Amino acid sequence: MTSTTHQASNSEDVWVDNSMAQDKEAAREEEGAELVGNQVDAHLSVKEALRYYWKAIFWSFLISNATIMESYDLILNNLLIAYPAFQKSFGEQLPNGSWSLDSQWQVALKMSTNIGLTIGVLVNGWLSDRWPPRLLMIGAHILVIAFVFISFFAQRIEVLFVGSLLTAIPCGFFVPATSAYAAEICPTKLRGYMTTYVNLGWVIGHMIAAGVCQGLLKVQGEWSWRIVYAVQWAWPVPLAVACWFAPESPWWLARKDRIEDARKSLQRLCSAPLDVINPDDTLAMIQGILRLEREEMKIQGTYLDCFKDTNLRRTEVAVVSWGGQILPGFVIQNYATYFFTLAGLSASDSFKISLGKLSPD
Repeated sequence: MTSTTHQASNSEDVWVDNSMAQDKEAAREEEGAELVGNQVDAHLSVKEALRYYWKAIFWSFLISNATIMESYDLILNNLLIAYPAFQKSFGEQLPNGSWSLDSQWQVALKMSTNIGLTIGVLVNGWLSDRWPPRLLMIGAHILVIAFVFISFFAQRIEVLFVGSLLTAIPCGFFVPATSAYAAEICPTKLRGYMTTYVNLGWVIGHMIAAGVCQGLLKVQGEWSWRIVYAVQWAWPVPLAVACWFAPESPWWLARKDRIEDARKSLQRLCSAPLDVINPDDTLAMIQGILRLEREEMKIQGTYLDCFKDTNLRRTEVAVVSWGGQILPGFVIQNYATYFFTLAGLSASDSFKISLGKLSPD
């Protein structure tokens, strides 16, 4: 009896020792894979990244086009306040016989878009940890399709205000979601280029809005401005379909411990041979970085820490970098088309100048 118990105890000890050895070996292999993944990502040239990650570039480019629609929506009301047909539909007739939108409603329409975008950005920050960015963008596209109907069929300026506000909320999802998606599916060497395209989308959207308004000036009646709003339906459907077929962010999947799904996503994004770039090595690198992030998050911090020690410098850089885009007069510049008409230029010439002004932005 004692001998049997002793043998069982020895067998259990051997099993535990073997299990610990296997765990150590697995950890050692994981650390090795993580190191390889870091080295491959660090030494990958731009040419090699373009060659092996062309699928990631394609999906990043396609999904990031949502910012074009957001930019179009953002500047739309600023352009339409100088639109003759729009002024006649929602404005007041002046003593000289011309039509103009009330100044308070001009500001309200502009602020409706800004308020909606702000709400959308904040809500996206809360939802992005719970839902993958791909599904969030699909939902946002569906909401844009629905809310544009309000602006398109508006008969009163109050309804137009509500439509602009609601449409801007899902549009607020696109910049943070597309930037995060581009950064997470592309290797380090390509992240700067692909996230920059998100900003380029703003320029393209502004140019399209000015061009559409210029092209529809000759259309008589309220359809002149209704078509301008209807153009917003051109983007959501194809972009939502693209989001449906796009691979999910491997970083988001790894954060949710969906390791096998993350591996499959990496395989869809990279076309390199396994002996050049192994998805398991890349996944190990991602898991290692996420592990460090979790350890850092255990140290509780406050917003006040952003203004202390070395964090103060980081806060200053972030504030100046983003504030520099607004401080030169970006907000006032959006009213340029309307100011041109007040200066005596025709609506056609005003929109032509605005189109030329927005092109190099």
